[in-house]
Amino acid sequence: MPKKIPFHIPFEHPQILSRTLEWMSTKSIDDDAILKDLNEIYSEFHCSERAYKTYFTQSATQALEMMALSLNLKNTDEIIMPSYTYAATANAFARTGAKVIFADIEKETLNISSRTVAPLITNHTKAIIPIHYGGCAADLQSISRLIEGRNILLLEDAAHGIGSFYKGKSLGMVGEMGCVSFHHTKNIHAAGAGGVLYVNRDQEEHINNCDMIYFQGTNRLDYIKGECSKYSWQTLGGEYQMSNYQATYLLESLKYIRNVTDKRKKFFERYMEALLFHKNKWDAQMSLIEIIEDASINGHIFPVIMKTLESRKKLLTLFYENNIEAVTHYEPLHQSIAGKKYGTTRTTMKGTVDVHSGLLRLPLYYSMSNEDQDRVIDTLIKFFEF
Repeated sequence: MPKKIPFHIPFEHPQILSRTLEWMSTKSIDDDAILKDLNEIYSEFHCSERAYKTYFTQSATQALEMMALSLNLKNTDEIIMPSYTYAATANAFARTGAKVIFADIEKETLNISSRTVAPLITNHTKAIIPIHYGGCAADLQSISRLIEGRNILLLEDAAHGIGSFYKGKSLGMVGEMGCVSFHHTKNIHAAGAGGVLYVNRDQEEHINNCDMIYFQGTNRLDYIKGECSKYSWQTLGGEYQMSNYQATYLLESLKYIRNVTDKRKKFFERYMEALLFHKNKWDAQMSLIEIIEDASINGHIFPVIMKTLESRKKLLTLFYENNIEAVTHYEPLHQSIAGKKYGTTRTTMKGTVDVHSGLLRLPLYYSMSNEDQDRVIDTLIKFFEF
């Protein structure tokens, strides 16, 4: 049997660990110094601009939880999000008592759109939170136009989005708030996990709330600034601050983000070019993701969408026989036990159901070789020649 081609290998570099340990030996308990340096380097190496305020967290899930808590949601408020996302997106808002409203996705982009969101908006809609599937931007401009003047917030779950842009802005920095993940499955990571919350507007209420939530619901930041002699519990919060080890590891990893993104984009483009060259063989049985105008991808995921569940099963079997690890993705939240308990939908979910039945993610990682990628491509093309 040929050597195994895994679905994913986390990005590593020997200097990241050695520099992290060196940094920790001199600043291991100086939280403020590490986070100050991380903010500077994050802006320098990743973002085209600065968020108004950033909060580095232990996970993107925690960033979403901070986002949800900061809104002071009521049980009559509704949050619109895709059903085709990870449970963390829904968990963060459902645990506040707000109602989750699941939107369908476009089969072409795998994202929600103004078309799929519009029928779901009511007087109770508080926010819309698209994810950017695979680091490929949702059409934020059309969604923004849809909610203009309606007192509805645009939030972003850009967990997949490190190194991706929309109209020149980093994903997560277009809406009022957004988050990015540094889990080990992402392009770079913060020692295995981590996240960041962006507050992108000078909105005093959101910032004050996030400041307190970040520090266990206390006004500790006012104390640090010398604005009060002691601090106390003000609201619900938690231990959200990224650990020093995660922060230093991320700080060093960020120095490689451009190289990692460029290489992964090349692998994404090689898949796309090779498959489009053979489109006549698979066009009736498979489709590829479409990238919207003004979106810059990061090569995080390369999905193919088979037209039927049966054909996906057969393709998975062929990959398995050739020692290639391809994987499916999300189970639609609107069909889950918790999704039915904490959320609902008001429209057909055909796009979500069809994509879920057919989607398969191909191997893509920084250390992948062209030869291994060619083997994946050749195996996929042969499937359609049987």
